[in-house]
Amino acid sequence: MDIRSYIRFCKKVTKASRRRQGKVNEQSPWCIQANAYSRRWVNGSCEPYALTLGGETLYIITNPDDISAVHKSSKTLVFDGFIRNLMATMKVKPSTIDKVYQVPRKSEMSPAERGLNPEAKHFIDLTHDRYVSQLSPGPRLDLLKSEFLRYMDSELQFDQLCEIPMPSSGPKSKTVSLLRMCRDVIVTCNSNILFGEHLLKISPDFLETYCTFDDENWIILYKVPRLLGKHVYSARQKLGGHFKEYLELPKSQRQGAAWLIRGIEDGMRALGIDDSEIATQLFLVHWSANANGYKLAFWYLAFILRSPSLYRAIFDEVALAFRSPNGSTMDQILNHSPCMEAVFLETLRLMNDPGTSREILSDTFIGKSRLRAGAKILIPYRQLHLDPVVFGDAATSFDPDRFRSQETLARSQSYKPFGGGVTLCPGRFLARQEVLMFAATVMWRFDLKVVQEIGDHGRSCLPKPKDNYSPLGMMGPIKGHDVVVEVREAMRVS
Repeated sequence: MDIRSYIRFCKKVTKASRRRQGKVNEQSPWCIQANAYSRRWVNGSCEPYALTLGGETLYIITNPDDISAVHKSSKTLVFDGFIRNLMATMKVKPSTIDKVYQVPRKSEMSPAERGLNPEAKHFIDLTHDRYVSQLSPGPRLDLLKSEFLRYMDSELQFDQLCEIPMPSSGPKSKTVSLLRMCRDVIVTCNSNILFGEHLLKISPDFLETYCTFDDENWIILYKVPRLLGKHVYSARQKLGGHFKEYLELPKSQRQGAAWLIRGIEDGMRALGIDDSEIATQLFLVHWSANANGYKLAFWYLAFILRSPSLYRAIFDEVALAFRSPNGSTMDQILNHSPCMEAVFLETLRLMNDPGTSREILSDTFIGKSRLRAGAKILIPYRQLHLDPVVFGDAATSFDPDRFRSQETLARSQSYKPFGGGVTLCPGRFLARQEVLMFAATVMWRFDLKVVQEIGDHGRSCLPKPKDNYSPLGMMGPIKGHDVVVEVREAMRVS
């Protein structure tokens, strides 16, 4: 049985499972299939509707007002089930999951512990708070930004670019994969700013192993049997081993780790959790930090490169920024480049497939619908982003001008590229900074020329996104799809 046969088999199991009782796993093939199925309802009723899967009720929410209501109902609608399932899927021990969800008793906490955790939250909630503190605008995010720029300056050099075996125009140019260039630079920089430089030095094939996992992680999330996805399961196991080796390094060699990473390690050690389990948690942090950025940068540049007029408009903003006085280049890019911002917003709208789930602790009214305790909620945001009522008749087409002509569009209830409520992505500020700074630097340092767009069956067309597996984030291009670019050093003066 190959993987496609297995997916077809799972669909049959979905129908059969209606006849027996059991729990629904949000990462199971039938639940994510329900996510995709819900997109067909865009032009019909937007009222919540229910599916019975595996003997359990799953509510699908598609109305923007209802989605906002779900976001606000954080007391009765909770996200913990998804996190627990994800940890279990990644082979975290049940005892560890219990520990990280154990709420401490204030009476048993030392003064130092109460100072660090005055509300006596469990470890998962504390970790969320750490994410928000590290990644929200302020000194900690500024430090990550400056470190990213420092590493990017080193990684994004002409001599560092990995050439592919295709003819180029001369000795001062290279033919490169746009996808690989974005991946290699951004994943390397993110790994270094979060974990310090020693993580990637543990193994020369760390990046390739990570990408093997990231390219087809759905195999693990869908619980495809190991026999049909050995390479992905092996990559996950290998990465876990690398993070265990990282933890075994003396702390003096891990001084470059971000405040967030140090806090996670220290917090888990305080709970008596061993290195293997901490390694798995750090692996999950690394994955969440790198799963979206390079894909977003790829699509961002791919759209710009296929439109000469858009390229010129973006380059004018980039040139103005790099020639600005007083070292304010990146401030200009991030805060005063409306064309770059519009392309960023539109790329997120078209190439992102975010979604979220909630467990219903007690009966909750969403609009006029009463959602019953014990059931689950699934919110597929992508159907909002393709709504022609909000985004026009050409909602499925790339048109960044829609965000320039309607400045309030980015604040619409129908635009949720980073989710919302308790699951609003804390990394949204860093992601935006990294993609805009990376794209601007690429366009300033190099002259770029598209050699070939590789789409379906090797045809010359824009690559297609993987939209069949509901990645709950940025969609990468289908395997084999890419943009081949000739890169030439540009001797520009700032």
